[in-house]
Amino acid sequence: MNERLDTFENLTNIEVVRRYRLDKDGIDRLNQEYGERLSPKTLGPKNVYSLEKILITLCYFAPVISR
Repeated sequence: MNERLDTFENLTNIEVVRRYRLDKDGIDRLNQEYGERLSPKTLGPKNVYSLEKILITLCYFAPVISR
């Protein structure tokens, strides 16, 4: 498992909301809705998985939303 995903699993729900502006359930819902479309089409060691793409996007937009 990727280090970023490993860290996400170990965060409390409060820490997740502070970092991504969504709780774990909300992030899971996004992954259920868009995960298949965001998944890598091939397998490889350098692939970015759907949940990781969602976390990166939320991390990018979180400071803009919190203003």
